[in-house]
Amino acid sequence: MLDFVWLFLLLSGAIYGMVTGHPGDISQAILQGAGDGIQITIGLAGMFCLWSGLTEIASRAGILTWLSNLLWPVIHILMPNLPKDCDASRAISMNLVANMLGVGNAATPLGIKAVQELKIQERTGDTVSNSMIMFLLLNVAGLQLVPTMVLSIRQGCGATVASSVLPKIWVVQIVSLLCGIITCAICSCISSVSKARFHKKEALVCQA
Repeated sequence: MLDFVWLFLLLSGAIYGMVTGHPGDISQAILQGAGDGIQITIGLAGMFCLWSGLTEIASRAGILTWLSNLLWPVIHILMPNLPKDCDASRAISMNLVANMLGVGNAATPLGIKAVQELKIQERTGDTVSNSMIMFLLLNVAGLQLVPTMVLSIRQGCGATVASSVLPKIWVVQIVSLLCGIITCAICSCISSVSKARFHKKEALVCQA
């Protein structure tokens, strides 16, 4: 679906430019956009290589494991049914640490493994559990101490101090994360109450 959206935007822009008599501006914009895209891509690659290397060093030095242990009390509050020493909790902790450090490519396989382990741990089959929903929320609206993508784009676009927006980003991320957690907790409570009422009615029907 997204491919059709981009195709529509490109075609509509080209048609509008030709209709209004600016075909030269279209060609210039295409060439300039292609050059800017290459520069930004090179900047992103350099930033990702740097942080991926630092994350690998931290992983081998045991720093990521230490950080994941520090996160366990928070994870236990958000996912109370999850044991500490299971494979799912370790994968979730490592995934959150990688996301906080801004290394999304390193966090992706850990996130997939965490969901797989959650399915095994909670025996939900094809049903999405509350822990899975909370984990997805933490990935989507989680806190990034080093938003690598944003810093790389700002650096590639010529920002004087690329990291000057970090405090604002942290505030927005914290607010969105808290709103998401509260919403998820409310929906989980409503779901639990609905299930309890359903089972109660089912028991009364069976007794009748």
